[in-house]
Amino acid sequence: MTNKPLKKGEPPNDYVSKTHEYDIDIVSSYYNIKRVLFSESKLKIKIIEDDKKKEYLKGIRYAIISYCNNHEIDFDFHFKHHIPIIIPSDDNYYINCLALSLIFCDLFKINSLLQYQKQKYIGDENFLDLIEFRIYELIKKSPFILERKRHKYIMKWVELERIKEIPQNKKSCDQNTIEEQINLENRKEINIDPNVIEKLVKALSFYFHDENPKNLANCLKGKKIDKKLLFMSNSVKLVGLFSSLKDSNKIRDKQSEINKWICQNFLYLDNNKKTHPFNQDYVKKILTGQQSISKKSRIKLDD
Repeated sequence: MTNKPLKKGEPPNDYVSKTHEYDIDIVSSYYNIKRVLFSESKLKIKIIEDDKKKEYLKGIRYAIISYCNNHEIDFDFHFKHHIPIIIPSDDNYYINCLALSLIFCDLFKINSLLQYQKQKYIGDENFLDLIEFRIYELIKKSPFILERKRHKYIMKWVELERIKEIPQNKKSCDQNTIEEQINLENRKEINIDPNVIEKLVKALSFYFHDENPKNLANCLKGKKIDKKLLFMSNSVKLVGLFSSLKDSNKIRDKQSEINKWICQNFLYLDNNKKTHPFNQDYVKKILTGQQSISKKSRIKLDD
C-alpha cells in the first residue's frame, strides 16, 4: 500500500492506495468542484452561466493533467477509478490544492487538517505565513461563496499557532494570562500616533472619495474593517506616506507589520484605472527605501 500515485507504464493490478483523510488529494477536490458546479450542493459558486462553469472545470482539469504529465503520473487510471493523487507540500501546485481542500473541508475539521499539514510540511516557506497570506488570499478570491466563519476558523488557527511559537522564557507562568494578553481579535492592527489620525483622514479623503470616511478613520485607528479600501491612485503614494510616518516615529509597528496591514486593508488603481491588491515584495521595497519616491508622489500632511 502506498500514498504515491501510479506512474505511467506501471501495472495497476497490484496498486493499492493508502491515504490519510487530511492528505491534499486533487482528485477529490476536482470532483467536489464538479458537484458544486453541476448538482445540488450547500456550497455555491459565483459563476452562473453553464458555458463558464464548463470552462472553469476544464481549466482545473487541464492543470491536473499538466501536473500528472510533469510527474509521469497515470492521470486516466486515477480519474477513472477516483483514486487519490496526493500533492506533496514541496511542490508548487501544493498551495492551490491546499486552498481547495480548505474550501471543501468540513468546517469543524479545519483545525485538524491544518495541524496535520503543518506536521507534514516540508516546503521552504514558513507554514503559518503561507496560510495567513497566500492561502488565505486564494480562498478569498475563489469563485466559491463561503461562509465568513470559514475564514475566521482558518485565521484563528494561525493566531493560536503563533502564540504557541512564543519562546518559553518570554511567557508568563500562567498560560491563560498569556492568551488574554495576546488577544489578537482585540489587538490593534496598526499603531499610528493618535495625534496625526485626523490629519491623515483629511489628507487621504481625496484618494478614498468612494469610501465611507468612518471606515478609513477606523482602519487608521487599527480597527478591523469588513472589506479592503480602494486607494484611487498608484500604490507608491500610499505606501510612501506610511513609510514617512514610520521614519518620523508616528507608527510604532515594525516594517513587516506595516507591510502586512497595508496588503490586508487596501487596494489601489493602476494607470489604466484597474484595481489591484498591494504586492508585499513591492511594499517592502518602498518601506525599506529600496524604491525611491518622487516629490510628485508624496502625500503631505497639513501642519
